[in-house]
Amino acid sequence: MGRLESGCGANRAGARLTVYWFVVLPLKGSGIGGGFHPAMVPIHIGFHVVFGIGTAIIFRALAR
Repeated sequence: MGRLESGCGANRAGARLTVYWFVVLPLKGSGIGGGFHPAMVPIHIGFHVVFGIGTAIIFRALAR
């Protein structure tokens, strides 16, 4: 069960980040991808990874 969810979560995270870059940021007035500043790309990806791992830890702790 965990392996299937892990793979699915990675796909969802990539889709959410793509929507954020190409839909949300242009609607907020930033350029597509926030201008794709090279320094900001790893920060956005890192933030989404840390948030996803933290959420998974909380959900697993509450499920016990």
